[in-house]
Amino acid sequence: MKNTISIIATIALLLLSSCHQEGAYQESLEMQNESTPTTVEVRSTNDQSKTSAQKPSYNHLKIIKTADAKFKVKNLDSCTSKAQELIHKWNGYVADMRYTQNDYQLENRMVFKVPAANFDQLLNDFTQLADFVDYKNITSQDITANYVDLTTRLETKKEVKEKYDKILRSKAKTVEEVLKTEEKLRVLQEEIEAAEGRLKMMQNQVSLSTIEIEFYETVAYKKEPESYVITFKDQAINSVGYGWGFIKGAALLLLTLWPLFFIIPSVYFGIKWLRRK
Repeated sequence: MKNTISIIATIALLLLSSCHQEGAYQESLEMQNESTPTTVEVRSTNDQSKTSAQKPSYNHLKIIKTADAKFKVKNLDSCTSKAQELIHKWNGYVADMRYTQNDYQLENRMVFKVPAANFDQLLNDFTQLADFVDYKNITSQDITANYVDLTTRLETKKEVKEKYDKILRSKAKTVEEVLKTEEKLRVLQEEIEAAEGRLKMMQNQVSLSTIEIEFYETVAYKKEPESYVITFKDQAINSVGYGWGFIKGAALLLLTLWPLFFIIPSVYFGIKWLRRK
């Protein structure tokens, strides 16, 4: 009997132990499942920070952007007005506008200047005006190397100019030395001004992009008549004009001959008076 009770007690202890281990295992799994998303999220955040840190920056580059396009529109006059509104909206201006027409279409070629930051937005707005896009080309010219080189040369020339200024003030004693130093300073000043003008022009080209667009509207071709027939109404109007012209001509002729109306009666009455004597 005692053996049976001890066996039952042992089995009960084993069952309790296995249940406890199973519960602990389940809790461990739940904790791992709960912690797993947090780990993934942290890794994802780290990846994004690394990606944003590796994203290149082009702010230091000097790029001249230009666009050339040809758009077909439904109404050329309306499109021209909308294009002018858009260029003012994006703080630009119309640099050139040429309107032409022929038997088949109306054309308006426009050149726009717009800040480089608004280049893409304005070009997209212009594209929305088109009923059909014949072509649209975008060109980017990188002048960073030329700009940096010219800037370095300018700084060097300014440093040399400062040295010549010191020489002129302190070391140039004779008239000949003063004249030579002033001549070198004059040449350096001209080169500095030319370099500064070049840099300013390059900066303007970078800051203001150019968009050249040809808007056109197709029109129905009207064939010219081979012969023109004058109607009776037109003939009557022309006849009245001719008659009025004849009257004016006759009146002017009489005014031109007014001396004869004075001389002929005078001669006639003079001769008649002499015969009476």
